[in-house]
Amino acid sequence: MQDIFWILLMFTGAASGLLFQDPVVCRFNESSQCYVSLGQQLHLQLPLEDGFDLKIIDKNSTARLILKYRKRQSNQTKPNHPRWQFIKDNKTMILTSGERNDSGTYTLDIFDANGNIKGSYTLKMNTEGRTTLITSHSTQHLQVI
Repeated sequence: MQDIFWILLMFTGAASGLLFQDPVVCRFNESSQCYVSLGQQLHLQLPLEDGFDLKIIDKNSTARLILKYRKRQSNQTKPNHPRWQFIKDNKTMILTSGERNDSGTYTLDIFDANGNIKGSYTLKMNTEGRTTLITSHSTQHLQVI
């Protein structure tokens, strides 16, 4: 009887391993596609800059600020959305569980130490069925001195 218990326990562990997927890693500065299954974690690598604003424009054209980061801020930087987490050490945003309402256009404005805008990135996230498609494009602002 004990042997049957251990065999069932092994199958249960193997089956639960199928339910949890490794997180997908995407980089905001690449023009590539990234697929995220519903419920899967997304690790979004942000550029190592002095400051940035991350926003989403959803399908209703409503813009929402997700994170405003400035290196010189003394208080803790925290995303404005409960399913997002920010890892300050390596500038990674973590979406804990992808959902359909994460679809939209994400913009990342980057700033220098003086607060001047250095560039802007756009990331389009579409969630359909069991995957999330992410594409990104970047533009750089040139400063004339």
